[in-house]
Amino acid sequence: MLKRMRPRLLCLALFSVVPLHAAIVRGHVTTALGVPLPGARVQLIRLTGGTRAITAALTGPDGSYELRTDLGGRFLLLTSSPMLNATVDPQLSPAFYAGRGDLLTRNIALDPSHVTPQTSAVPNGHEQPLAQISTPLSQILPPAFIPQATILPELHVLPSVFIVQLGQTGTPAALYLRGASPDAVQLTLDGTPIEDFGGGFNLSTLAATGFDGTTPNPALELLPTPQSQRDAEAGLLALHTATSSTTRTALTYSGDAGPLTTYRNEVTLAAAPRRADLTAAFSRFNTANELSPYHLATAVANLGYAISAGTSLRLSARRDVDASAYTLPFDLFHLAPIGKQANQNLFGTFVFSTTTAGNWHNAATYGLVRRRSELFIYSHPTVGSLVTVTGANGSSITGTAAAPILLNREDTITDRDVATFQSDRPIKSWLYPSVTLRYESEHAADIQNQAQTPEVRVHFAATFALTGEIRHRIFYETSGFVDDSPTNHLTGAPRIGLTYAPVRAGSRKFRGTTLHTTFAASSREPTPLEHTVLSPRTRTAEASVDQVILPRKLTVRATYFHNQFSHQFEQLAQSSTFQTLAYRTQGLESQVTYNPEQHLNFSAGYTYLASFTERSAALTGLFTAVQGARPFHRPPNSGFVTATYAGARLTASIKAAIAGRSDDSTQVVSLQLPNRNLSPGYTSMDASATYNLTPRFAIYTQLTNLFDNRHMAPIGYTTTPFVARTGLRFRLRGD
Repeated sequence: MLKRMRPRLLCLALFSVVPLHAAIVRGHVTTALGVPLPGARVQLIRLTGGTRAITAALTGPDGSYELRTDLGGRFLLLTSSPMLNATVDPQLSPAFYAGRGDLLTRNIALDPSHVTPQTSAVPNGHEQPLAQISTPLSQILPPAFIPQATILPELHVLPSVFIVQLGQTGTPAALYLRGASPDAVQLTLDGTPIEDFGGGFNLSTLAATGFDGTTPNPALELLPTPQSQRDAEAGLLALHTATSSTTRTALTYSGDAGPLTTYRNEVTLAAAPRRADLTAAFSRFNTANELSPYHLATAVANLGYAISAGTSLRLSARRDVDASAYTLPFDLFHLAPIGKQANQNLFGTFVFSTTTAGNWHNAATYGLVRRRSELFIYSHPTVGSLVTVTGANGSSITGTAAAPILLNREDTITDRDVATFQSDRPIKSWLYPSVTLRYESEHAADIQNQAQTPEVRVHFAATFALTGEIRHRIFYETSGFVDDSPTNHLTGAPRIGLTYAPVRAGSRKFRGTTLHTTFAASSREPTPLEHTVLSPRTRTAEASVDQVILPRKLTVRATYFHNQFSHQFEQLAQSSTFQTLAYRTQGLESQVTYNPEQHLNFSAGYTYLASFTERSAALTGLFTAVQGARPFHRPPNSGFVTATYAGARLTASIKAAIAGRSDDSTQVVSLQLPNRNLSPGYTSMDASATYNLTPRFAIYTQLTNLFDNRHMAPIGYTTTPFVARTGLRFRLRGD
């Protein structure tokens, strides 16, 4: 009888043993605060060869799960919370590659406010749920950029952000964050700093191309506090090129047009069949404006390759070329354009990343920045026309303005090469160290009629960070950086953050209270024209509270911040700056998010800002604020309101940015007015809608400046009037 049973036992063993070369996906399912969720259901969904469920598992008492498959390709995880603790809807993970024999760790922190759990690696170098980060971090997902021409409209509706644009579409635009100057905010693209040499960036030159799409990973992240790296003096704006998750090659075209000879065309190619994923896009945006024509052409490519589930290569590149007419403030001069401003920017990032046993992660990155800017002056007027200038404070003056003396041509160059190595590994739940080593070579020049002002700087920097949690209630962050360069020698600054959750989120009202606090310092490197041995510095302290009022529906946030800026530069003459400025800013932020149903979302925010110039060498307030006054371009009151609907066929949104009056100057002696509340307050409202006629064909419209407010820019500049762009989008193939 035993002989007769042997074939049956052998057959049973063959079908019950897991293949030796199976791919294994394991991890833990927790809440956003790290509390394990036993009984959660995790499904492994295979995208390669058609979307279908492969296997599923329930999490154990410690929230752990393990999934096995003998198939390779691209996958994602669909996670449902336990039936007895259904505090969140089913959530999808970002797509990933797994081959036969690979072992992956995918920890899932369920987030009740998003379909995909939202995390960020920007503050501390490794992924963390937003609820555990001590700094109130804002994120914008790729779908928000789909109808946009540039990234500016989305920046207007972020907390404590004030955008100053000198005129109409395409003119220079700068970001003021919590009252800090634009030079104090670092801008990175795929981890590479791309701001000007010494800080600042013209945000008008960044098209939405490359940041738009349907992937769940954030396209833009804004941290409003100093970071542990040089030049992030007041905060960090991180941009991420979109990746592809479609397993079938997809070609998408979108085109629209509107008044003022405005039109835009974009073509995108996306594919992620197995190990490789590719996104490539090209767009061209043109507008005649009313005063100065503008065009922006952008080419983007993002290519990734998975050597294995834990080792990957990624190469991203971006090329922006734009040009606009150079116009003096029209309300002050009434002069036609007198020149041309052109920019050519090339950015590239190459990343090699690997994760070994024990979740030991190492990454080597090379970043490249090549920026060129040219200013051509064709005519040299001496004075403008007779004008009457009226400020928002009611003061007015009539006269003619003397035109500034401008060179026939000025070229600025910024070349940057950055090599970075990062290593991080979780040791215990309360100890997660990381270290980042960076070598940076910068070359810059300001060429004025053959007269050059070159500058070469080489940096060696190291950043150290420790994070951890205690009992899923207390989360700490501590980090610091040390930077050595021949010009500024050895500099550094610390950052400390703490998060405490006295009341965890639950199914009842007012269950979910989280307290955050951060203390940080940082510095910025001067520009080539700011000759000094001292670096501008910042100290920041902030405290915030997040409160869930209605689970999965209504949340509020309140934040108090205090910033101290010292050794800052100020303009005392037309072309001269001096390191004689010190000022402070403090204020209150509040934000409300309301989701009455799955497809509808409302959000609103308000910021009160109290700014004060503590020290200044200015005597007249012509170019910069005098001591005791408010710094320019810092409105005490600002806010935003958004409403979004995302249905099966119709997607629509309306967004309004609101700002009160701010101190400013005409910067013209013959037309000088009182600085107090000189620039106008405004309400800027935009709207967009997309209707999907079929799964592959859609029509859309983008409405900007619905109130046709012509004075939203600083005094002297005229804003773009109401413009309605309408177009279509269709996709060939794809999932």
